[in-house]
Amino acid sequence: MSQDSMVINFNQPEPETKQEERPEAPPNSEEPEVVSDGTPRASSFEGKQRLLQILPNIIILCILWEHIFFAFALILGMLLYVLVSCFLFFGCGCNFMYHLRQRARIQRAMRNLPVHTVQQFFGDDRTCSICLSNIEVGNIVRSLPCKHDFHKKCIDAWLNDHATCPYCRQDVGLPQ
Repeated sequence: MSQDSMVINFNQPEPETKQEERPEAPPNSEEPEVVSDGTPRASSFEGKQRLLQILPNIIILCILWEHIFFAFALILGMLLYVLVSCFLFFGCGCNFMYHLRQRARIQRAMRNLPVHTVQQFFGDDRTCSICLSNIEVGNIVRSLPCKHDFHKKCIDAWLNDHATCPYCRQDVGLPQ
């Protein structure tokens, strides 16, 4: 038969191979209680007794290992949390803390600028150049060192972002 015309028949049973037969021990002969390396055979009574004696210790060791691993994972997680928090606070948070302190300095400096209620007008400057509405008699205004007056709520919002007069751009003495 040539290699090109080889046909495989899947319906035929495979030929049986002879397995190595292990000689069975006679029923009344006993197997040795100890294996060649000195450990008791698991099927022996002494081996089962020894296993039952060791088993509670193995269980206790497994429980202890589980608790030790959990404690290690917990400590590692806490350490990671502290490191990330420190990075965010000192790395990214420094800029935020600077702005908070700067805002507090600006608020303190704005308290030193005079605030008064308009009783009468002296001159033609009757418009708040921030909101572009007229300053009326009875309005609360804040006066800047350059002698320009603005509505208190308008100039306070302006001075939180800028340290200059919105009309003449003169420095009003606020911390930068």
